[in-house]
Formats: sequence, C-alpha cells, structure tokens
Amino acid sequence: MSLLRNRTNFQTDVEDDDRIPSQADKSVLFQTTRGTVRHSQQLVRSQILNPKLTQDRRNKARDALAAVRGAGDKLRGISLLSGLASSPVTDAIPANATGDKTAPVSGLKRAGGSTANNQGPARRARWSWMAHSPNVVADLKNFMPLQFEFPPHPEGDRSNDWFQNAYAVLFDRIIAFAKDYFGFQYLEGGLDEPWAINMPDEFYRYVELIAEPDPVVGGWDEMLKHTATRKFLIVGIIVKISEVKVFAPNLWGNTKEGEDFLHSLDRALLDSEGYSRQQLRSKSIRTLLGGASVTPNFHKDCTTLTAQIILLLGPLFDYLCLLPAPPNTAIPQSTTLYQSLHNIISSAAYISLCTRISPTIMHITSLVPGGFYDPEEHTSILQPSWTLSKNIIQTTWTRDHELMEAERAQAEGYTMGYENAGPARQQSKAGMLALQRFLEAQKKLAEHKPPGYTHQASVKIAVWPFTRRYWAGNSKPGGDMDGQSVFNVTGAGAVFYYKELDKPVESLFDFVAQKKKMVRGRYKPLRDFLAMLEFLFLGVFLVSYCVVGWTRTKAWMGEVLNIIIEFLKQCTVKGKEAVLAAYEYSGSPGAEWLAKRRDFPLGNVKDAYSKATDGIKDTYDTIYSRAAENAQEGYNAYASHASEAGKAYDSFSSKAKEELKDGFQHGTSKAGSIYDKLTSKAKEGVQDGFDAASDVVEDAYEKVSSKVADAAETVYEKVSPKATDVAKDAYETAPNYALGR
Repeated sequence: MSLLRNRTNFQTDVEDDDRIPSQADKSVLFQTTRGTVRHSQQLVRSQILNPKLTQDRRNKARDALAAVRGAGDKLRGISLLSGLASSPVTDAIPANATGDKTAPVSGLKRAGGSTANNQGPARRARWSWMAHSPNVVADLKNFMPLQFEFPPHPEGDRSNDWFQNAYAVLFDRIIAFAKDYFGFQYLEGGLDEPWAINMPDEFYRYVELIAEPDPVVGGWDEMLKHTATRKFLIVGIIVKISEVKVFAPNLWGNTKEGEDFLHSLDRALLDSEGYSRQQLRSKSIRTLLGGASVTPNFHKDCTTLTAQIILLLGPLFDYLCLLPAPPNTAIPQSTTLYQSLHNIISSAAYISLCTRISPTIMHITSLVPGGFYDPEEHTSILQPSWTLSKNIIQTTWTRDHELMEAERAQAEGYTMGYENAGPARQQSKAGMLALQRFLEAQKKLAEHKPPGYTHQASVKIAVWPFTRRYWAGNSKPGGDMDGQSVFNVTGAGAVFYYKELDKPVESLFDFVAQKKKMVRGRYKPLRDFLAMLEFLFLGVFLVSYCVVGWTRTKAWMGEVLNIIIEFLKQCTVKGKEAVLAAYEYSGSPGAEWLAKRRDFPLGNVKDAYSKATDGIKDTYDTIYSRAAENAQEGYNAYASHASEAGKAYDSFSSKAKEELKDGFQHGTSKAGSIYDKLTSKAKEGVQDGFDAASDVVEDAYEKVSSKVADAAETVYEKVSPKATDVAKDAYETAPNYALGR
C-alpha cells in the first residue's frame, strides 16, 4: 500500500463495494508464502495462515479505506491502516497435527508467551510489574511480519509535492513509533541507569554519529532519562540508519546481476554530465524492474534490516518494559514493535525506489552534532530543550558576573582606604597586596564575557536531514534547458542547545564505562553478601548430604525453602499495606507530581528562571551589602583612628597648657607668699620704729620684685620647651594611630 497523503494513491482499479469477500485487495494486503504442510513434524508450533482472520483483516482494511475516502482525512487513513498490523492472521500448528505426542523442534514457545490469539496490547497490573518480562529475540523467533504491496510506478516523473508528502508521512510515522515504544516511561529518578545495561557497541556508535551531550542539563544521562530527548534520539538513529542503509545504495533490494549492471553503467558514463547520466540510470532501473512495483529482494532486505535494528534497540526496549510504568499505561509487545518498524523500513525503501526511478537528482545533507544553527535551513524540533539550556547558561553567567562585581567593589574599597592613608601606607606590603587583588578582580571581570561571545546554538541531536531535488532547466515559462532548478523537499530538523565554543565533548564509550563501573560499585556489598550466603548454604548442604544422606537432606531443603517463601510473602503483604497506608495518609502526592510532570515534561521553565533570578538577586544583595559593610568598616576604622589621633593631640595640648598654667600659678603663689611674709615682718618692724621699718620695706620690696621676675622667667623657660615637645610628639603620633600601628 502507499503511505502517502495523495488521494490518487488510495484509489484502486476495483472499488471496495464491488469486490467480493474472497477477492484480494492488492493495495492493502500483505504477501505471504504459499505452501502445503509437507514436513509437518518440523512445522509444529510454526505460524500458518488462518482464512477467517485473514478475511477479518480484509474487512477492516476495506472499512478503513471507505472511511478515509468519505472523510477525506489521509493521515487518519494511514493510522487506521497501520493499526491493522497488530491484528493476527496466523495460528500455531498444534503438536497433534502430525500424529506424534511430542514436537521434535528445538525452539518451542515459552509458557505464557504471546501467541496469535493474544497479541493485543497488555496493561500492567498495579503491583505485579514484573509480570511482563520481555525478550525481543525470543518473542520474534516464530513471528512473520506482514508485507504490504505498493502501487506501480507511473510512466512519468512524480511531482515535488508527492516527494514532499512522502517524506512528511515517513517522518510522522517514525516519530509515532519512537513515542509508542520508547516514550512510555519516565526515567527521571536517580535509581534508573539506562546506560548501564548491556547494549551493542553499534548502538553507541550511531548515538555518537547523531548526538552530543549538553553538560548543563545532564550530559549523556539526559539523553535516555528524559522522555522527549530519548524519543528524538531514537528517531535520529532510525533516520540515520535509513539514510545509510536504504537511501545510499544504488538500488534497494537489487540482485547481484542488477548491481553489477548499474556499476558497469556508472563506470561507462563516468565522464558524462550528471543529469544525462541520471536519466539513463532511471531508464535502466525501470528496465530492471520490468513493470513491477518493487525489486526482487525488496521484502527480504526489509526483513533483514528490520531484524538488525531490533537487535540494536532491543536491550533498551526490554529495559523500559521491565521498569514499573505509570498507571493505565499500555506496555507494548515486541511483535507490534517489529511490525511497526518493518512498515517504516518498507515505506522508506519504497521512497528510495521512487527517487532512483526519477530522472532528477535527490541530494541529502545530514546534520552534524555540534554544527551551528542556521535559521534559514534548520528547524528546532524540541524548543524547550533549547530554551532550558540557554536559560541555565544565561542565569549562571549573570550570577557569576554579579559575584565578580561584588568582589571587585570590595577590593576597590580596600585600595581606596590605603590610598587615603598616605603614600607611606600605600607603598607598604599590605597596600601593594590590596592593589594587586583589585587589579586581578578587575581583569577577571573584564575577561568574563557574556554568553553571546562564548556560546552558540548548536546541534544536540540530528533528527532529520536536509533534502533537495535538482533537475536541468530553469523551469520558467518560455525558458530553455540552461541552468538548473532546485526544490527543498525537506528542511533539516534537530534538537539544539547552547554550546560552549572550543570545549571538548565527552566520549560516549568512556561515559558508559564509568557508568557501569559506578553501578557495579553501588551493588558490590550486596553481591558479596549474597555470594557469602551462597557458599554458606553450599557448605551446609554438603555437610548434611554426607551426614544424613540425600533423602533427609532433600526433605530438609524443601522445608527451609517453604519457610523462606512464606516469610517473603508475609513481608510483601506487609510492605504493600505500609505503602498503601502511607500513600493514603500523605494525600497521594505522587499522583500530583506525576500529573505535573506530564503537563510540564521539562518543568516550568519560566518559574524556574524567575526563582533562579530571585535567588541570584538575593545573593547579590547579600554579597554587595557585605562588601559595602566591609568597605564602610575600613573607612570607619580609618576615621576612628584619625579621631583618636585628634583626641590625643588635644589631650597633649591641653595637658601642656595646664602644666604651663600650673607652673606659672605656682611661681606666682610662691612669690606672693614670700611677699606676705616679708610684709608681715615689716609690719612687725614698724612697731620698733617707723624709720627702720621704712628702710626695711624698701629694701625688701626691691629684693622681692627681682626674685619674682626671676622665678617667673625661670618657670616659663622650663615649661615652654616641655609643652612644645609634647605637642610635637602628639602631632607625630597621630598618623600612627590613624593607620592602626
């Protein structure tokens, strides 16, 4: 069938209403091998066609096509027709079909496995999350994928719209496949380690071909833990495999003879012009097809490539299915996984045949991880991933820049304090160290450029390549065949992130090795304990066997195992009751958290950014206030020391003045006392005689006057230099108090 949205692709030569039930619908139904059960013993448990189930499939396909043509919704028709893959059309051959009691085959279905009658999607029970233990290889051992027939190729070339719709539908189907089979789990917890499982090295190589980690959002861990990123990583891997394995070969499904013929044609036309060589190649390919829709090995190669991709993605699919899924989540089965992937590979292979038949040239340009974003050619598929990466980088830079500004302001405050202290203090060891610290902080701030200079939008996951179609001629009315025309069939799509330039990328192989080593180290004590119990149990068993014999040892072992099983059952019941009680008591916060994570897979970026901005602002205010307080303390210390020096100077000056005043007053009082004494003596002498007293008074007056003058002069000469020295010492001591010596 054709998987395109063009209405003509759904039309057939025979209308569905006129077709009898037994007549095949060649545009919908599959091809299958027809044969009789000749070696019946070797076909036990193999899948054979069931006519009733096949007829049900025909009726469903006819109803789907009728609904599509009536409603006109082509994409809905594709989904309806694709859903037919999960309907079984085969039954297992029973063992009694050969008349023997046992089936002589090596690979029998395991008990409880999926059969043709129970291939519908299963839902996980509430507590028994280990009920579905998938094994892709075992489930697909006896599974036969359905093969769809495709419409024949038209005589002329297909239009640009046809190819554009074809690639668009193929891309939508790959996204739906990745979402259904790899996007149903949420691995946000710290205990989930998807990179620690054993996956083939080819998986790691394909991941490195299309993706590189974003360190600010989790690196390689985020690639598989985050649901949306994991989905587009799987899409990129499938697209890359299709590009290399399906679109790159000369002709998909070609035989060896046909391949040799095309190589001979290329060698013969090596020097010819490209468009003429492509026209001859398209005619040769039409001849090789001989009017058929597909090449002889088309379905065989599709089945082989599908199996190879299943082996590549199988370990990751098994890991996701083994983990406890959210409530009411359908756990996909490996058979539906295989059939859906087979449909995608078949559709891509048919598109590759259409491009080879066309005389035009189809050129595919793949994106490279780490390549720069081009708004004219690239499309950001997962915009929240780019927004989150840029916001984290911008927020981190703003925080660091504000811290650097606060550090520079603090260093500048100390430098200014030493400058104001004077040249001597500025040239000291502490002053030079403060100046050096200020210059380093200023240089560091100048070198801290915004993210626009150091980061650029780059490819994180290359999802879809850029496809152009070239043909000769300018395609203008009345134009000639000179020049060429170009049509953009698909634009390149990718998941982008804010990449730091010139920063090395971590190797995925090194990361996986470290992850496995870390996980092994985490559970090493438990493994050692279990190994010790194993050796202990083995020793007890051997001793019991040698002492009491095999029969009693066997009975004793059965009793011990029954006791252990009962104990584990009781622990399980008690654990469930405790969890349910805690869940009901807490008001089911887990359900609210899960609903919030479903609505916002990457979280509310706006709220996170606002919270981060508020936190950075508070941090900046705290640091800036501390720096201002430190600078103010420096200035206050300088001012306090200066004020103390001034107080000391005033104290010494006042002390000198008081000493001078005290000295002068003391001399004056001493002279006064002598004068009083002499005067009293003179008065007493008056009683003896007025004349003698007068002479005595005159002589005493002269002597006293001269002594008073001499005493005052002596006191002034002694006190004046002392006061001058004290004042000078106080003036010289004041700067030392100001600088804190």
